[in-house]
Amino acid sequence: MSIDICDAPSVYVSYPCHIRAVFWQNPHCRPTMSESLRNASRTNHKMLIHITPRIYLPLYDVAPPELVDVHVPSFGIRLRGGRDVVTGTPCPNKGHFVGARTPDGLGLIFETADHVFRFTAFSRWAINAEHVVTHVVHYFVLDRDMDSVSDQMSLWYRFDDWDFRVPVRSHADIPVLAEPRMDFLPECITNAGRQGEVSDLYDENGYIVRRTENFYLPTIERGRLESRAARDMRIPDATSAFRVDR
Repeated sequence: MSIDICDAPSVYVSYPCHIRAVFWQNPHCRPTMSESLRNASRTNHKMLIHITPRIYLPLYDVAPPELVDVHVPSFGIRLRGGRDVVTGTPCPNKGHFVGARTPDGLGLIFETADHVFRFTAFSRWAINAEHVVTHVVHYFVLDRDMDSVSDQMSLWYRFDDWDFRVPVRSHADIPVLAEPRMDFLPECITNAGRQGEVSDLYDENGYIVRRTENFYLPTIERGRLESRAARDMRIPDATSAFRVDR
């Protein structure tokens, strides 16, 4: 879709929310996860689901965006901004605004009673108290080998005692470009590229008012979400999970 605002120069640059050395580790130099830990992950029927409601807004002449709510219909959960969740900036790049239970948390944790193969998360963000934009992410779980998932792709890579879990379809993806993210300004202004299956709806001024994307998740071991790497990334621990009965 061609819009006039895209004629403006690209002067704002998006930097990664986090850069991890685990992307570059030689897989032949790392130990593999023990079979006992692998079996433990497979026998636990409950599932931990970590998602990161996030919007990128690098301009500093507007008020910070605020998360209005997060709705996951299949879980029967609607979280209200300012009450159940808050907006924070846990990433080194402070243009990334994230919804979490605490201002320094990176995303939300849900615990379901059984394995989940697909779900959709709707996040609404208020911009300058005059725009409300909607981010829709359709999540697809690719397997049932393990008992957890996360949309933070750095947790899929080989690190510590954990094996490489990146699916073939994502081998060429760059996490900061492929992980779910809402934008308000088009790419030609922010220079913040996107990878994956993304569809945007613009208003008459060229702002993105609705983004829909598909994101494919490999399962990972619960221990990755409890690892030091996860703590360093400020991913919340399982004790803060929202419980899902259905």
